[in-house]
Order: sequence, then C-alpha cells, then structure tokens
Amino acid sequence: MSHPNPNPESNIIPVVLGSNEPYLKIDELAKILNIKPETVMDWSRRYEDFPSINLPGSVRIRASDVMEWLKQFKKPLRKRRHEERESTISA
Repeated sequence: MSHPNPNPESNIIPVVLGSNEPYLKIDELAKILNIKPETVMDWSRRYEDFPSINLPGSVRIRASDVMEWLKQFKKPLRKRRHEERESTISA
C-alpha cells in the first residue's frame, strides 16, 4: 500500500513542548499577513533573529512568533495632518 502523500517529509511539523500553536509553511503565513511568500523568505534569509525552523527543503514558522518579531520594526503612528492643524489652532 502506498503512502497517501508521495513526499512524507512535507507532513513533518515540529513539536514544541508547551505550545499547541501549529507551525506554518511560508505560503500559509504570507496569506495570514497578506504579504507575498517571497517577503517571508527574504526575512528568513536576511535576519538572523527571524523566528523560524529550517527543515530540509522547508521552513516552518509560528504566526505569533513572527507577529512579536515584527513589533521591533513598528514605527510610532504620526498624527494626521488635520489633527496637527486642530492642535495648532486650539493652542
């Protein structure tokens, strides 16, 4: 009897003690973040601290780890122009 998946390695999902959150493939995470898979691959290659697990021929990532990682790049929100004008007028 043949295996239902011709590539059994594609079914490997790392297990981390104490966590039930699944590890995602790059395209799955990209879909959640509404970005291109190439962007996720670029982060994985470019940043040493990018939270991923490299498997033979594959990368697995937890969405919550990446969301936390992205916070370091978040720029503070600027006031909108109309808000700046209102604060100047009322002063």
